Amino acid sequence: MHRRRSFVSFPPAILRVPFFFILASGALFTVQTVNGARETYVRLWGATGPYDAAITSAFQGVSGTLNRSLDSWNWRNYAAATFGGLAISARETLVTFSTRTHQPVMTDVRWQDDITINSPGLTGQSGVMTITYRVNGYLTFTGSYSQTPNYNRAFLVSTVNIDGNDADLARYELSDLGVSWGSNFLNADRTIQWGFTFGTPFNIQHALHSETAIDGRNGAGNNAGVEVAAVWKGITVQHQGAPLAGFTASSSNVPSWSIPLPPALPKLLSTTATNEIVFTWPEQADCFLAVSPDMTAWSAFDAIGTLSGMFKTVRVPMTNRQSYFRFEPAP
Repeated sequence: MHRRRSFVSFPPAILRVPFFFILASGALFTVQTVNGARETYVRLWGATGPYDAAITSAFQGVSGTLNRSLDSWNWRNYAAATFGGLAISARETLVTFSTRTHQPVMTDVRWQDDITINSPGLTGQSGVMTITYRVNGYLTFTGSYSQTPNYNRAFLVSTVNIDGNDADLARYELSDLGVSWGSNFLNADRTIQWGFTFGTPFNIQHALHSETAIDGRNGAGNNAGVEVAAVWKGITVQHQGAPLAGFTASSSNVPSWSIPLPPALPKLLSTTATNEIVFTWPEQADCFLAVSPDMTAWSAFDAIGTLSGMFKTVRVPMTNRQSYFRFEPAP
């Protein structure tokens, strides 16, 4: 999937190890009192228990993985959410023939926030906002058995909700029957026009739900996949039918919702070993490790990584006096 490069994402906390500094992905957030209006959320549901609990936060991005094999199936799922951005990578493969079917593997990911739009002299008046976002990526499906509904597909739903009201709904399903529900809405801008009151917060939520399923009677080698990333492209405002330039759109989590925001990325995990630091992240996250000597100029770290299951590992010798590391989305 395509993701834009971002160099503006700096976290409030830096994990410090000898001679190295690590920047976790995500925007600069101020820790706030938890309430139900602000949240990032990830949950991945395997075909059987034990089911992993949802991962949530009221003030920063979250990510999760599902790396499981059962009988003749494999699942390699990753998801991430930050305020304004969502990502899902779900890969399900039938590796051996089976005479039975199974329930779908599901991934839910969302963010929600309270946003306030205001402009000098307009507090309390009405305006109209235009929200622009898109979901980039693709669905894949290889299979041929259609007698079991919902057990034989790659499926994605995108919903945007404003103050409890449905503002946008798009869905896309691939199966052996072709596009059997909805249509391909990926890789194109989507816009929402919605009324608001200057100075009054409104709650907005964007959620993605994916399902993959392979009928066991398909035969080995069949697969279903959902690889998508939702990106926020900004808000424009009209007042009394005319475009308004001098406005702010902000929340306690995001300084400016009127501009594009960095995409969702996983946490950068690290451990220390003898004379080296070991970085690990989901290979499906579609990002790379960037390094900087001073946090001003960043470049791709050129160490060769190893892949095990769905996780990529890079070992960095502690030879430089000081280095900073963070993720960058793949170009």
